[in-house]
Parts: sequence; structure tokens; C-alpha cells
Amino acid sequence: MTIGRFDAKESRTSVRSINREGEITAPLSHQMRIETTSRHQPREATLHRDTSTLESRKSPGKREAVSVKNSLSPFLHVGREALWSLGLKITYAGLLFLATILLVRLLGAAGYGVYAYIYALITVLSIPSQFGLPPLVVRETAKGMARADAALVRGIWVWAGRFAVFTVLGMVLLAGLAVWLWQERFSGAYLSTFVWGLILVPLVALGNLRGAALRGLHRVVQGQLPENLVQPGVLVVLLGGALLVGLSFSPAQAMALQAAAAAVAFGVGAGLLLRTTPAEVRQAAPRYEGRLWLQSVLPLAFIGGMTLINKN
Repeated sequence: MTIGRFDAKESRTSVRSINREGEITAPLSHQMRIETTSRHQPREATLHRDTSTLESRKSPGKREAVSVKNSLSPFLHVGREALWSLGLKITYAGLLFLATILLVRLLGAAGYGVYAYIYALITVLSIPSQFGLPPLVVRETAKGMARADAALVRGIWVWAGRFAVFTVLGMVLLAGLAVWLWQERFSGAYLSTFVWGLILVPLVALGNLRGAALRGLHRVVQGQLPENLVQPGVLVVLLGGALLVGLSFSPAQAMALQAAAAAVAFGVGAGLLLRTTPAEVRQAAPRYEGRLWLQSVLPLAFIGGMTLINKN
């Protein structure tokens, strides 16, 4: 029995390898599997490299197509943005024409004349309140994003917003003073319509700055959506509802609806800007270049004012 146990143990350990210190290591069959696997791994890697090389040699057309697509992608993006912008302008023209028809139906010829006159005055007042800031914001935002300078982007937004608020307050105060001095020349309809129209001045000025910031972030279509689609669309819906109900309308009420539509468009645009602003811009401390920006804004204000006058 003792000899049998010794022979069985010896037979079990005979298939194991013994190192120099006399310790029993892993079975030889396991070592043979490891050596066989390691012996076959270089061949599999070589076969994989050869296969990938053959595939790359067999499909040069695919590589050329991908490179051509990558080189054309900026042009395709610009083309899509241009088509969307053209579509928005056409839609804006159609909605504006429809809103004009509804205003004439609701106000009549005399009432629409009062509305159009006051709206032209508000447009003139909005020119100095913007003071060439939108093109400056577009330029500095695009430059800051290209240089990964979030502080510059945040700085031009804050600086332009403050500048616009000060100019808007100044223009509103001057307009109010002028109306008070020459109030005998304004009838009740003109005066009430003008008061409602003054609400449009800050909404237009700040809304244009927000659109400029979106365009500087390469969101050209989103920068045009509030003013070219949301505002005229909301105005058409409100005027159409008033016409269907059969309300008697005054020029002051029409201007109030225009201010409400502008407020809705401003809220939508602010939401778009908040959603698309990069996190590094929101968290960056603003850096100002006020003297340089002030020197740049003067010629831009002249050009923007002439463009706005010709447009309206």
C-alpha cells in the first residue's frame, strides 16, 4: 500500500516540470499550450496586417471619395446655410405682406397711416441705439472662437450689451422729452401709438445683438429665426385672431401687438443663444478691449445706419 501511494504520487508529479530549486511548477501540457499559442500569435498578426494592406490597396477610390468629401464639407455647410437664409427671407417677406393686409383690414386707411408713420419713427430711433454693434459682435465673436479665446467672446458680449442699454435709455429719454415739448402736435392716437412703439426700441436693439452673437458662433440660421420667422409669425397669428373675433382695432393696439410679438421673438432668441453658447464662454471671465472696439464701431454704425434706412 505504501509503495502504491508512492508510485501514484510519482506518476502524478512526473508530468510536471521541476525548477532548479526543486519546486513543482505548472504541468508540461499547459506549458506546451502556451508555447504553441505564442508561436502562432505572430503569424496571426502578420496575416491581419497583410489583409488590411490588401484591403487598403484594393479600395483607393474609397479613400479618395472620403478625402474629397472632407474637403468639400465646408462648402456644403455654407451652401446649406445660404439656402436656409434665402428660405427665411422669402418666408419673412410673405409673412410681412400678410401682416400688412391684416393691418389694413383691421385699422382702415387712416389708422394704418398712423401706425406706419409711428413705426417709421421707431425704426429711425433704433439706428443710433444699435450704433453698429451687431457687425462688431459678429466679427469679435468669430475671431474669439477661432482663437479659442473665450474671455474675448464673453467680453464683447457684455460690453456690447451694456453699450446698447445705455444708448437705448438715452434715445428713449430724448424721444420722451421731444414728445413732451411738442405734444400739441401729436393727437391722442399718435401719442399712444408712439408710447407703445418705444417698447420696441430696446427689444430690437438687444435682439439684433443676440442674433449677431449667434452668427458669430456659426449659427447663421438660428440667428435669423426670431426676427425673420417668429416675430412676423406671431404677429400674423395675433392679427388673424383679432380679425376672426371681429374686434375693433386702434393703431395703439396694433403697435402693442407688434411689441408683444417682438418680446416673444426676443425670448426665443435668448433661449437659442443660451443653448448654443459653449460652456467655456459661460464660465470665462470677460476681457475687454473697449478702446479698440469703440474705434471700430463708429464706421460700422454709419454703414449699418445707411443699410437700415435703405431697407425700410
